[in-house]
Amino acid sequence: MFFFSYHIGDFVSATHHLDLVEEAIYRRLLDLYYTTEKPLPDDVKVLARAIRAKGEEDAVKAILEEFFKLSDGVWRQTRVDEEIAKYRDKSRKASESASHRWKDPKGKEPQSERKANAKRTQSGKDPDGMLTNNQEPITKNHKPVKGKRESSAPSPLSPSLIILDPLWSPSAELITEVAEIATVDEKFARDCSIGFAAHYVGRSYKPTALRSALVKWVDRERRFNL
Repeated sequence: MFFFSYHIGDFVSATHHLDLVEEAIYRRLLDLYYTTEKPLPDDVKVLARAIRAKGEEDAVKAILEEFFKLSDGVWRQTRVDEEIAKYRDKSRKASESASHRWKDPKGKEPQSERKANAKRTQSGKDPDGMLTNNQEPITKNHKPVKGKRESSAPSPLSPSLIILDPLWSPSAELITEVAEIATVDEKFARDCSIGFAAHYVGRSYKPTALRSALVKWVDRERRFNL
């Protein structure tokens, strides 16, 4: 979820007593909640890194206790849950509407298929793609075009792609590889991965590209902390 209604008056009224840091923390926690569409984990250190508030763990804890409710090991807020539910319901209805638009209530084939079949019949082929008896094959003189190949670009929804969210957790194998390449210990590499996921939230990677990007991020953090 990358959009939600921001009610300025309500937010200002609820946060007028917060200082600049506390307000920023609250806003980033809300962004994290909406982006992942999940309640916030009960781990102040993880949340502080995810919202780029390292060193402000006490303020993060104070904001959680004031504006969220701990339930079953996660921090929830009723208003956020309601907005997410509305968003999902709207998306579901839009999907169903689009699906029904292509269905015939009498059980006939979809309009798009009827049009496609009509075009194939008019061109001298029956709906199954077979040549009619009164027409010579029209493809026997076709020659392949040299130097051209069909595109083999992967689908954007390929299961091999990894989409990051701020609470993404790398595998132990990936952490070991990254730690060895970046010459750091595995704990440091895993801690860095939290900020990496928060920074690149929503971005998708192939496994090899993800490893390279995470190595660069960890190496930069290592040099920064020297």
